Amino acid sequence: MRFADLTLVEFRSIATLAVDALNHAVAGLPQDRLRMHLCWGNYPGPHHLDVPLRDIIDLVLRANVAGVSLEACNGRHAHE
Repeated sequence: MRFADLTLVEFRSIATLAVDALNHAVAGLPQDRLRMHLCWGNYPGPHHLDVPLRDIIDLVLRANVAGVSLEACNGRHAHE
């Protein structure tokens, strides 16, 4: 919700900065010991403004981690 008013280009810019910061923070650590949690459903409301994964998957995969845990739902909104 915090970024719902941004264009995709603006959101991708912020996401790129976040991935770059993550990669800087974990530099020198063994990649095979690192996992990243990507939380998609962490607010109690409809998810009609969520950015599609296809629009940011290239950025997600730039993270220097061995695995990505993707939470893509909110149990309180199972109807979605």
